[in-house]
Amino acid sequence: MKISMRTKTEIIEKHKLKYQKVSKKQKTEILNYVCEATGLSRDRTARRLGLKILKELKTPKKKRGRKVIYGPELSRPLKEIWMLMNFACSKIIAAIINKAQKHVFEALKHIRAQLPFPLRGLDSDNGVEFINKHLFRYCQENNICFTRGRPGKKNDNCYVEQKNWAVVRKNIGYDRYEGKEAVELLNIYYQSLRFYTNFFLPQTKLIKKIRDGAKIIKKYDKPLTPYQRLLNSKHVSQKEKEKLIKIYYSLNPIKLKRDMVIILDALQKIAIPWERYHNKATPHRLRGKGIILS
Repeated sequence: MKISMRTKTEIIEKHKLKYQKVSKKQKTEILNYVCEATGLSRDRTARRLGLKILKELKTPKKKRGRKVIYGPELSRPLKEIWMLMNFACSKIIAAIINKAQKHVFEALKHIRAQLPFPLRGLDSDNGVEFINKHLFRYCQENNICFTRGRPGKKNDNCYVEQKNWAVVRKNIGYDRYEGKEAVELLNIYYQSLRFYTNFFLPQTKLIKKIRDGAKIIKKYDKPLTPYQRLLNSKHVSQKEKEKLIKIYYSLNPIKLKRDMVIILDALQKIAIPWERYHNKATPHRLRGKGIILS
């Protein structure tokens, strides 16, 4: 009777620990039994019974050097910051991280003050600019639920990640911007983009999916702007709705679009093309050349 490879593996796994510990005579008996039961050759069976378990029983060598402090969820963003700062020493990197954390913290407070509804939760990625004691303490003090996505699982933040294309990349593109001038222009551009997107661009929301064999039918609700959805929401106070209505009637979508085009033209003059900074060269080839990776 022919047996499956899975069953053969189960038989070998069942006997390999005993095979490794017994005498040579008993090894021969186990080997004969397993060969007869699985139909495998003696050499192949002996390898699978012996060599694999030797590798598992081998005592791992202790790594030399300093004890590991950061896990994989922090070591990757730290390495990216290290490369970004042209392989600077740890003291300089620590100062840069503290500065980044301060900017993120101030930006969060600015965003919270502009929201027409209470901030109930914050879900970030695993960057050190987010995962730090200052932001965590702030969330605890203000009853904000602070969670983070799993490392390497972008879909944990899928509703935010999709906006990287729909809002940011679709308008700004993939070029890189550096320096104070670029920051100021981007802040002005995003202010206009915020009004233009939230008050004048209707969006649909997925209500449900229906599978019909291999075909998936998606059902969407009526297209509404984020502004209209807030007016229809019972979670937004009447006072905040009146503020939104006042802002809406003060805006001109044509003027917003013209302003965005003018600012984008200025940004493109100082942009660093995507091909220039998206270099896949290894760090040791870039050391000392003054090249900064994104």
